[in-house]
Amino acid sequence: MNLIILKIMALVGGITTVFAGVWAGFEAKKPFNIIGAICAPLGLVIALLAVLLLCVPDFFK
Repeated sequence: MNLIILKIMALVGGITTVFAGVWAGFEAKKPFNIIGAICAPLGLVIALLAVLLLCVPDFFK
């Protein structure tokens, strides 16, 4: 039960990072737009990994 909460938190954090990274990539000033452009794909990987672990709990075993 406790791991499910962590996986849901990782999913929400990944989606939030994607949206914040896309916004920063287009709207932020010079050094922050590069950081946002790097964070957006990382957030996508985190969100996809969280969905994978929610759907297939024993994937890495």
